[in-house]
Amino acid sequence: MKRFLLLLCAGLCITSTANAQIFPVKTIAKTGNDTNRINFAYLPDGFQSWRLGKFDTLTNGVYSYMMSISPFKEYAGFFNAYSVEVPSVDSGAVHLNIAIDCPPLSLFPIASPNTYFNSSFDNAGIHRLAYPKNSAAMSSVLLANIPAYDLTFTLINSNEYGGAGGGTDISATVNASSKEISVHETGHSLGDLQDEYWSGYGWEAPNMTKETDPTKVKWKNWIGTQNVGIYNYPSTAPASTVWYRPHQNCKMYQLGSPFCPVCKEALITSIYKRVTPIDSIYPLATSTVSIDNTTPVTFLFKPVYPNPNTLTFSWQLNGTAIGTADTMLSLSYTQLAGGTNKLIAFVTDTTALSRSNLPTKGYVFTIEWTVEKATSGGGTSVTNVNTSGKFTYRMYPVPAKDILYLECDNNTNASAVQYRIFSTIGTLVRQGTLMLGKGEQVIPIDIAGIAAGAYNYQLSGDGVYVNGKILVQ
Repeated sequence: MKRFLLLLCAGLCITSTANAQIFPVKTIAKTGNDTNRINFAYLPDGFQSWRLGKFDTLTNGVYSYMMSISPFKEYAGFFNAYSVEVPSVDSGAVHLNIAIDCPPLSLFPIASPNTYFNSSFDNAGIHRLAYPKNSAAMSSVLLANIPAYDLTFTLINSNEYGGAGGGTDISATVNASSKEISVHETGHSLGDLQDEYWSGYGWEAPNMTKETDPTKVKWKNWIGTQNVGIYNYPSTAPASTVWYRPHQNCKMYQLGSPFCPVCKEALITSIYKRVTPIDSIYPLATSTVSIDNTTPVTFLFKPVYPNPNTLTFSWQLNGTAIGTADTMLSLSYTQLAGGTNKLIAFVTDTTALSRSNLPTKGYVFTIEWTVEKATSGGGTSVTNVNTSGKFTYRMYPVPAKDILYLECDNNTNASAVQYRIFSTIGTLVRQGTLMLGKGEQVIPIDIAGIAAGAYNYQLSGDGVYVNGKILVQ
């Protein structure tokens, strides 16, 4: 496994194995089914059995604090959290005094306590790089007690400053800064964010780049907003003149600061890579529904709402917009065509915390019902339901001249979309077909000859139905 401290990454050594054992599990927060949530699993290390009550109190505080920080605050409903009460024989954490920056032994003596996960300081030559080194024991405990976990958080019972993050593992000591460390390290593990004060073994990341052109840098949509720019790393950092960061006062730069807009967006995108804002649907596939001229059937879904709510809803039947901007739709027999019909519900998160995936923005998720209409009333069947559709996109530049670009990540059934550009009074001024592949892509749209001004656009295809505004210069 790969871990990163506030500073650096280090290889994880497996030191021992442990048999699976069942321990008491406590629920810190449960907002929905584990299958559609990011599940935190909190583990204690260096807490003797009589101190596990302290562990419970601390983990509740750490988690509550994290969910008070944006963007976790807005998306708290997308997370569950549990803790496993694993006692250690001894209290504390291993300190061998082998890092070049270790404090005087009078302040932090050498220690080799017997703890369940063997949490240790001084990893990779850095004193405060502290994490549990018994990976086998962690895996055994997690699989036996919280098998649906996504991210682990080990709370190390030491007052010395330290922690680590990266991959799926986060750790922090019980130092006074533990709450802030936990949020920073979650930025590494969940958002794939890099430190903004130390370039280390630099590589391209959502908040780290070698690109200096403000029209090409990955956070170009945020340039000039809330002090986002293209900044060198501090002169004390390795390769500080080669790597660049988006902000000078982000939580990935220093504890106590908020996440900058670029890092907030990366975290939201990471959340939506793991879960969707759709918890349940009705009707399910292979069900027979009774639809006749007098009794319509209701199609519905249960969303997971951000707070405040930024979700919008729309529906499409056989490629035509239909119904209501709600989570349910009543469909009558006469509305269906003979044979196969496709009913699609679109769930779009229009959060202003993201600019890369907004119409000109939007995280778009779809539910697609395939409905077979019987030759006479009644007995109409739902033969398939697809809830895996996701289409994130943006249109740029703003304003555009001659060429408008659609940048998207297509995970729908659409192999092509129809685009239409309308004047503000509804006159169609340009239309055409854009061929789509799967995954991320950039597609040019010819807008040469369109007069300068504001326009509305629409994209429609199999699992894609979005609209927004553009400016032409």
